[in-house]
Amino acid sequence: MASIVAEKYSTLHSMMNEKLKRRWAGCKAMALGRGGISAVSQATGMSRTTIRKAIWEVEEVHPDLTDQITEGRSTIWHGTSTESTEQTTSRS
Repeated sequence: MASIVAEKYSTLHSMMNEKLKRRWAGCKAMALGRGGISAVSQATGMSRTTIRKAIWEVEEVHPDLTDQITEGRSTIWHGTSTESTEQTTSRS
């Protein structure tokens, strides 16, 4: 798993700034699920703390993408659920 991530990262890293590298790593870790943070850390050389920060950034900036990235898994990060609350509107 880490070798595939390393191959993708080596192809892309020269085209990305630091912020984009971090967020790419966070998205990749989220998509991998359990063990994703460690696999991405090993593949990219980024610390697990940096990848956790990236996951938090992605969830804060793009909460609508979280379900798409994790393919609908009910994942809990940082003690908060990724499920969004729906608001209903009523017409009078």
